[in-house]
Amino acid sequence: MLPRASQNLAEWARLRPSLACHIPDEADAENAASLQRSLRRQGRQLETVDALIAVVALRYGLALLTSDNDFTPVPGLKQENWLIP
Repeated sequence: MLPRASQNLAEWARLRPSLACHIPDEADAENAASLQRSLRRQGRQLETVDALIAVVALRYGLALLTSDNDFTPVPGLKQENWLIP
């Protein structure tokens, strides 16, 4: 076990009620596959899990917090680099 495992679990239990949980559905899976196909036609690659994350963020109008450029080719996706103040 990690030294802070108990503290981390307690912090998660404290924060969890205030966080929304968006569960992907079948339509999200189909949209993610469509997004991947569209990007491949443009010579871009997006991992399956990243495509699913992107379509869920798009569906709910969420900004995606990321520190890399993997999601850059996704049209209309709002992104924020959480490492830049």
